[in-house]
Amino acid sequence: MNNLRKISLFVLMTAAIIVIIGVTACQKYVVSIRLDQASISISRGECHNLTANVEPANASNKAVIWTSNDESIAIVNKNGIVTGLGVGTAAITVTTADGGFTDTCTVTVADFKTVTYTQLDTWLASSNASATEVNYIEVTGISATSDLNGDTTTTPYEAGALGKKIQTGGKKVYLKPVLKDGDPLEVIPQAAFYNVNNLAGIEFPDTLTTISVYAFEKCASLSSLTFPDSLESIGNHSFRECTSLTSIDFSGCTGLQEIWHAAFSNCSSLIQVNISGCTNLTNIRPHVFRECTNLSSVDLPNSIIQIWTNSFYYCQNLSSVDLSVCTGLTDIPLYTFTGCIEANILLPSGITNIAQHTFGYNDSTYCQNVTVPTQAVKDLVTASGYPESRIIGP
Repeated sequence: MNNLRKISLFVLMTAAIIVIIGVTACQKYVVSIRLDQASISISRGECHNLTANVEPANASNKAVIWTSNDESIAIVNKNGIVTGLGVGTAAITVTTADGGFTDTCTVTVADFKTVTYTQLDTWLASSNASATEVNYIEVTGISATSDLNGDTTTTPYEAGALGKKIQTGGKKVYLKPVLKDGDPLEVIPQAAFYNVNNLAGIEFPDTLTTISVYAFEKCASLSSLTFPDSLESIGNHSFRECTSLTSIDFSGCTGLQEIWHAAFSNCSSLIQVNISGCTNLTNIRPHVFRECTNLSSVDLPNSIIQIWTNSFYYCQNLSSVDLSVCTGLTDIPLYTFTGCIEANILLPSGITNIAQHTFGYNDSTYCQNVTVPTQAVKDLVTASGYPESRIIGP
């Protein structure tokens, strides 16, 4: 009986060994990996699919891991699709799960992808344009009239042809516009990009003088703006309801002369405005920054001689506005700072008229404080209906 048990155990062990040997014999181990390209050049937002070839072709485990050494420059997904994010160079490495073999592709990311106006639809529809990241595109061959002019006779208004291309393309675009025949772009026409939610940014040329009415109104993905020194006029409603707009760089705008009615009203994400260097600007027009509910600071130039009604209405996070630098300012109209409940308004000594409800009309809309330089100005503030208990000075 014992001999029988020994024989059975021997048979089982022998069978197990045979199975292990058989499995081992069938296992095909990875011996190398190679990418189809050693280097590629793309632009910000552009995608490129790298292909990894594992050897042997019939390896049992062909799983790989993709990595980037600088994800601020380029990222890569699990399928080897590389997307450019920032200007510079990154290394994309693929590594086999079996054996840890590697290969690397050098990725150079340029600033803008150059595409002609007529090619733009095809480019945006292609897999080369990122569906998740912003595509930085220089569009050439644009007509200043037929491709840019919007329509303000319809309800609602309609964007121009270029704006419509970007919107229907369905992908986020940071635009660098270039006109036909090298003509200078001096004017962004009315409603050119009205309600184009896929416009994430625009690089304005240093020839631009005018941004016309409604040009970028309701561009909900527009996040930042840098204006050129050549800019002279920003039109009515031109950036109204750009709800993702957080920053505006006016630092080069020494030639800016006008910011018209409601130009930046309802830009609810805007945090800071510094126009102190815009020394040719004399007016803050009606409703310009109305209901910019996250606006916390405003720096004005000493050239301001007139502020119009409702210009800072319900900027409820505004902490301080120093009007004392505006020595030529004499009048502050109705509702200018109503609803600026956190604000301290510093007034200049030359003020001769303050309208009713300039600083609010009840406890829920009054400015936190108004600082006055003289008794005469204090009398004007109290006459406007503002509580004397909130006044600082003289």
